[in-house]
Amino acid sequence: MRTYKSILGSIVGGVAITLVTGLIRTPGASLIGGTGYGFPMTWVTRRVLAPQYFPWFPHATGLIVDIVIWFIIIEILWLAGCSWKGKGAAPKKSSAKSTRKRKR
Repeated sequence: MRTYKSILGSIVGGVAITLVTGLIRTPGASLIGGTGYGFPMTWVTRRVLAPQYFPWFPHATGLIVDIVIWFIIIEILWLAGCSWKGKGAAPKKSSAKSTRKRKR
């Protein structure tokens, strides 16, 4: 059963992983004169031209797409882990025949 903890944990994990992947340089993902950061989508570009101004240019759509992608990945792993944990040795049910034999 899904609870608010799994959804909240997936959202927080998705945001955290997205921010950490902002440190990863994405080769060839930006225009000439800039460097792209973020994985799998480039969501931050560092401009080389006119660096006297704020050189970092964030892309909101890339950020949102990254968060959604990492949310989905974490939620799938969470559900797979819960289903794996639940597939342990199930308690054996006693049949009616075995209970009758024990009573005698």
